[in-house]
Amino acid sequence: MKVPLHPCSASLAAETLKVLLGLDGTLTGRVLLLDARVMEWRSIKLARDPECPVCGGKITTATSCGETGPETESEKT
Repeated sequence: MKVPLHPCSASLAAETLKVLLGLDGTLTGRVLLLDARVMEWRSIKLARDPECPVCGGKITTATSCGETGPETESEKT
């Protein structure tokens, strides 16, 4: 039995494998766009926002969970 793969699902799976296996040619720093009307793909480059807690390189468990960080003794009272 053959199961057809949707183009978006196939590209997402391929990109995931490239990242997990440490292969070159990933979409890091780019967004892949599909124009489904004409089935054309294009990519755009994105710059990191230094103030972004996710892509700015300042990620911590607290910032990724939307927390502000550990409380200090003065904040607890």
